[in-house]
Amino acid sequence: MVATPTVQRYCEGGVQALLRPPRSSFAHGAAGIAYFLTRCHSVTGDGCSLQAAASWVTQAEHDMTAAGAFDGDPPVFPDLDAAPSSSVLYGEAGVWWVAAQVHARLGDEAARERAVGRFSDLAGSCPADRLDVAAGAAGLLLATAGIVDLDRPRLVPVGDDLCRRLERAIEGCGSVTWMGAAHGWAGIAHALLRWCQATGTRPGPALTTLLDALPETRLEAGVWPRRHGSAEVWSGWCHGSAGWAQLWVLAADVLADERLLAVAERPAVHAILGRGAGAGLCCGLAGQAYAALALYRATGEPTWLVHGRRLAAEAAGAPVGPDFPEHSLWGGDVGVALLGLEVEEPSLAAMPLYG
Repeated sequence: MVATPTVQRYCEGGVQALLRPPRSSFAHGAAGIAYFLTRCHSVTGDGCSLQAAASWVTQAEHDMTAAGAFDGDPPVFPDLDAAPSSSVLYGEAGVWWVAAQVHARLGDEAARERAVGRFSDLAGSCPADRLDVAAGAAGLLLATAGIVDLDRPRLVPVGDDLCRRLERAIEGCGSVTWMGAAHGWAGIAHALLRWCQATGTRPGPALTTLLDALPETRLEAGVWPRRHGSAEVWSGWCHGSAGWAQLWVLAADVLADERLLAVAERPAVHAILGRGAGAGLCCGLAGQAYAALALYRATGEPTWLVHGRRLAAEAAGAPVGPDFPEHSLWGGDVGVALLGLEVEEPSLAAMPLYG
């Protein structure tokens, strides 16, 4: 597969291309670009992508203590009170998570071990009231599941501790007010299922209770609202149907229950036919496309792939601007470029962190 202009840009243009904050974060900065290049290496086998990823993650590490490393103007995440250093998407934990993957691929064992250690320490420091994917324990559990095979003796206890924290929140009904993937119960369920998948364990009673309860919170159309008791429905991943579709595809796989694919289909249809907020992974077309690709991988039904490619093409036509930032994996052009690569290799396609 030929490298795209975006891949060439970050391979050949150097780290100087990233001038605006947040310079280091996984969601919007250099760590996200490093992650993008690492995934490009998985799809294309291009060694230049992996070497460039190493440069970008080194830059992310170097800039972590500088002003603008993790904060910036909207639409990036500007509220430092809502983005602790343990946030994978917006904080230091995301840098070390990506670094562990890059250094492991390069065979640098000392750097990999250092990154895993720093990530583990930050996971242990996650504030008790932070439970969600965006800035809390669920995001850390997803990340831990993604790298657990790099150091199982160290990372399994980290993941188990995060798992217990989320299970206690379910048992006590927690303080979670949102329903969807980024900030709510769908994201918590997804993280717990990914941990089961990564460790070969069965869902515990708390997760089973949550999965049994969530279908009861659907609206009549078979989709979920942003908040329990609300009628507001979004199409995108963060608060909407794209996230719910991916949850039930994962649940069908982990529980070996194909009936759950029927639960996934309603929100997936809503996602592919709806209008998200922009083109990015978080709220927009790219996240909706990954939902379609998840259904395609699970069912083999070509229609899902057709819709995934259609949404990817629409997202690729979005102009960079205030609501679609340049150099951003989670909200802007880098995430859309990754989708553009993976939609041509749908067996490898998976939404960053979440897939």
